[in-house]
Amino acid sequence: MFQYTDDGSGVKRAIITVYFLSEEGEWLPLDMQIDTAADVSVIPYDFAMKLQLIGEQTPIYIREVVGSMSGLKTAVKAKVLNKVIELPVIASAFVTESLLGMAGFIENFIVSFYPNGFEVKPI
Repeated sequence: MFQYTDDGSGVKRAIITVYFLSEEGEWLPLDMQIDTAADVSVIPYDFAMKLQLIGEQTPIYIREVVGSMSGLKTAVKAKVLNKVIELPVIASAFVTESLLGMAGFIENFIVSFYPNGFEVKPI
């Protein structure tokens, strides 16, 4: 079972490390908040640069409940708990924290939330 992370504001967040495959064949770690309300995952633009993803994506404008943002949409190989998946992501210069959305993730994992922690299990 994973423990929630407290960001100092008293809000508990479900954070898990996801590894992304770079163009050079290296797995790079990124801590991501599991966001069951997000359709697609969002990563910071500078992390996408490290993966050398820039140039392979489609520009996209996202309208959210609390606002909107723009970014570049692509798909990348990601590894969660040693299971490799194809994960659609949006790289945005407007975010500093990474969100692990449902597309590509929920089809491959069962996530259970409890008062004192959360579990992520491969399907």
